Amino acid sequence: MAAGSSRGDPLALGPSPSPAEGRWEDRELRAQIQFKILRGHSDTVSSCHFCFEDTKILSCSYDRTVKLWDVEKGFPIQVFEEEHTAPISECNLTPDDRRMITSSYDNTVKAWDMETGKIVVCILLNASCRRYNCKIQIYCFVIDK
Repeated sequence: MAAGSSRGDPLALGPSPSPAEGRWEDRELRAQIQFKILRGHSDTVSSCHFCFEDTKILSCSYDRTVKLWDVEKGFPIQVFEEEHTAPISECNLTPDDRRMITSSYDNTVKAWDMETGKIVVCILLNASCRRYNCKIQIYCFVIDK
Protein backbone atom coordinates (compact mmCIF):
# COMPACT_ATOMS: atom_id res chain seq x y z
CA MET A 1 0.00 0.00 0.00
CA ALA A 2 1.39 3.42 -0.91
CA ALA A 3 2.05 5.82 1.92
CA GLY A 4 -1.03 7.83 2.69
CA SER A 5 -3.33 5.71 0.54
CA SER A 6 -6.41 4.72 2.47
CA ARG A 7 -7.86 2.64 -0.39
CA GLY A 8 -4.80 0.43 -0.86
CA ASP A 9 -4.33 1.70 -4.40
CA PRO A 10 -0.81 0.55 -5.45
CA LEU A 11 -0.57 3.44 -7.92
CA ALA A 12 -1.52 6.17 -5.45
CA LEU A 13 1.21 8.72 -4.92
CA GLY A 14 -0.22 10.44 -1.91
CA PRO A 15 -3.27 10.64 0.28
CA SER A 16 -6.63 9.93 -1.29
CA PRO A 17 -8.62 13.06 -2.13
CA SER A 18 -11.53 13.91 0.09
CA PRO A 19 -15.02 13.85 -1.46
CA ALA A 20 -14.93 17.65 -1.60
CA GLU A 21 -11.73 17.56 -3.69
CA GLY A 22 -13.17 15.17 -6.25
CA ARG A 23 -11.36 12.39 -8.06
CA TRP A 24 -7.67 12.20 -9.00
CA GLU A 25 -8.44 13.22 -12.59
CA ASP A 26 -9.84 16.54 -11.33
CA ARG A 27 -6.61 17.59 -9.64
CA GLU A 28 -4.32 20.13 -11.24
CA LEU A 29 -1.10 18.59 -12.51
CA ARG A 30 1.99 19.68 -10.63
CA ALA A 31 4.31 19.04 -13.57
CA GLN A 32 3.55 19.46 -17.24
CA ILE A 33 5.02 16.75 -19.44
CA GLN A 34 5.02 17.40 -23.16
CA PHE A 35 3.73 14.55 -25.28
CA LYS A 36 2.43 13.83 -28.76
CA ILE A 37 0.02 11.16 -29.86
CA LEU A 38 1.40 9.45 -32.94
CA ARG A 39 -1.36 7.94 -35.03
CA GLY A 40 -0.56 5.49 -37.79
CA HIS A 41 -0.72 1.90 -36.61
CA SER A 42 -4.03 0.12 -37.13
CA ASP A 43 -3.62 -2.30 -34.22
CA THR A 44 -1.89 -2.56 -30.82
CA VAL A 45 1.62 -1.10 -30.61
CA SER A 46 3.77 -3.83 -29.10
CA SER A 47 7.06 -1.95 -28.75
CA CYS A 48 8.53 1.50 -29.29
CA HIS A 49 11.94 3.06 -28.68
CA PHE A 50 13.58 6.44 -29.04
CA CYS A 51 16.54 6.21 -31.42
CA PHE A 52 18.92 8.27 -33.52
CA GLU A 53 19.84 10.51 -30.59
CA ASP A 54 16.18 10.82 -29.56
CA THR A 55 15.16 12.46 -32.85
CA LYS A 56 13.15 9.46 -34.00
CA ILE A 57 10.91 6.73 -32.58
CA LEU A 58 10.87 3.15 -33.83
CA SER A 59 7.55 1.38 -33.24
CA CYS A 60 6.12 -2.00 -34.17
CA SER A 61 2.60 -3.28 -34.04
CA TYR A 62 0.24 -6.19 -34.23
CA ASP A 63 -0.73 -4.71 -37.62
CA ARG A 64 2.51 -6.36 -38.91
CA THR A 65 4.29 -3.06 -39.60
CA VAL A 66 7.27 -1.20 -38.19
CA LYS A 67 7.41 2.57 -38.44
CA LEU A 68 10.21 5.05 -37.98
CA TRP A 69 8.75 8.34 -36.77
CA ASP A 70 10.13 11.87 -36.88
CA VAL A 71 9.69 13.05 -33.28
CA GLU A 72 9.50 16.75 -34.11
CA LYS A 73 6.99 16.45 -36.97
CA GLY A 74 5.03 13.53 -35.49
CA PHE A 75 4.63 11.45 -38.63
CA PRO A 76 6.26 8.27 -40.01
CA ILE A 77 9.22 8.82 -42.30
CA GLN A 78 9.78 5.14 -43.10
CA VAL A 79 7.43 2.14 -43.01
CA PHE A 80 8.56 -1.48 -43.04
CA GLU A 81 5.74 -3.82 -44.00
CA GLU A 82 4.53 -6.91 -45.86
CA GLU A 83 7.30 -9.16 -44.59
CA HIS A 84 5.86 -10.63 -41.39
CA THR A 85 2.73 -12.77 -41.65
CA ALA A 86 1.69 -12.38 -38.00
CA PRO A 87 1.83 -9.60 -35.38
CA ILE A 88 5.27 -8.15 -34.66
CA SER A 89 6.17 -8.52 -31.00
CA GLU A 90 9.43 -6.54 -30.78
CA CYS A 91 11.69 -4.23 -32.77
CA ASN A 92 15.03 -2.67 -31.99
CA LEU A 93 18.03 -1.13 -33.69
CA THR A 94 21.57 -2.44 -33.67
CA PRO A 95 24.04 -0.19 -31.81
CA ASP A 96 25.30 1.35 -35.07
CA ASP A 97 21.70 2.17 -36.20
CA ARG A 98 22.32 0.44 -39.55
CA ARG A 99 20.08 -2.58 -38.96
CA MET A 100 16.72 -3.17 -37.32
CA ILE A 101 15.79 -6.51 -35.76
CA THR A 102 12.15 -7.60 -35.55
CA SER A 103 10.53 -10.65 -34.02
CA SER A 104 7.06 -11.88 -34.83
CA TYR A 105 4.46 -14.42 -33.84
CA ASP A 106 5.08 -15.95 -37.29
CA ASN A 107 8.14 -17.54 -35.60
CA THR A 108 10.66 -15.42 -37.46
CA VAL A 109 13.35 -12.96 -36.47
CA LYS A 110 14.35 -10.60 -39.26
CA ALA A 111 17.20 -8.15 -39.71
CA TRP A 112 16.41 -5.16 -41.91
CA ASP A 113 18.75 -2.70 -43.60
CA MET A 114 17.64 0.74 -42.37
CA GLU A 115 18.83 2.53 -45.51
CA THR A 116 17.14 0.32 -48.10
CA GLY A 117 14.28 -1.11 -46.00
CA LYS A 118 15.11 -4.59 -47.25
CA ILE A 119 15.52 -7.76 -45.19
CA VAL A 120 19.11 -8.96 -45.01
CA VAL A 121 18.66 -11.94 -42.65
CA CYS A 122 15.64 -14.06 -41.79
CA ILE A 123 15.72 -16.62 -38.99
CA LEU A 124 12.87 -19.12 -38.83
CA LEU A 125 12.28 -20.57 -35.39
CA ASN A 126 10.62 -23.96 -35.17
CA ALA A 127 9.83 -24.56 -31.51
CA SER A 128 7.73 -27.23 -29.92
CA CYS A 129 7.34 -27.56 -26.17
CA ARG A 130 5.55 -30.18 -24.13
CA ARG A 131 5.54 -29.67 -20.42
CA TYR A 132 9.25 -29.47 -19.51
CA ASN A 133 10.83 -30.81 -22.72
CA CYS A 134 11.43 -28.24 -25.43
CA LYS A 135 12.82 -28.79 -28.88
CA ILE A 136 13.93 -25.70 -30.74
CA GLN A 137 15.26 -25.67 -34.28
CA ILE A 138 16.65 -22.53 -35.84
CA TYR A 139 16.86 -21.98 -39.58
CA CYS A 140 18.78 -18.99 -40.86
CA PHE A 141 18.37 -17.48 -44.31
CA VAL A 142 20.69 -14.78 -45.56
CA ILE A 143 18.93 -12.68 -48.15
CA ASP A 144 21.20 -11.66 -51.02
CA LYS A 145 20.98 -7.95 -51.74
